[in-house]
Amino acid sequence: MNSPILNNDIDYQAADNEWRRHALLDHKSFNLHPNLEVEEYWKRVFQMRNAGDISLFPNLKKSPYFFLILPFSNVIVERIFSSVNKIKTCERNSLNTDTMLSILMTKEGSK
Repeated sequence: MNSPILNNDIDYQAADNEWRRHALLDHKSFNLHPNLEVEEYWKRVFQMRNAGDISLFPNLKKSPYFFLILPFSNVIVERIFSSVNKIKTCERNSLNTDTMLSILMTKEGSK
């Protein structure tokens, strides 16, 4: 995965290193029990700091915020494809992109 937006905020190699370091944690010594809720688990992991009071997982800590902005489904895209299929029929198969875009925008604007 390589995203220009993420490149500005997350160092991929550092995040990979942090993930591997996280995987090797002694969970018992950090009070990270298997029965913890997901949010509580990651809250504790993200609060971990080294002797210099620097976060152990700064790149991993940023990652969930980017995942939260992702759409939960592709329903919007599917609706557009459905609309395109209704507009671009066998009789209207030579419509150019600008015309299709204009029809779609008119359809959306009229709702």
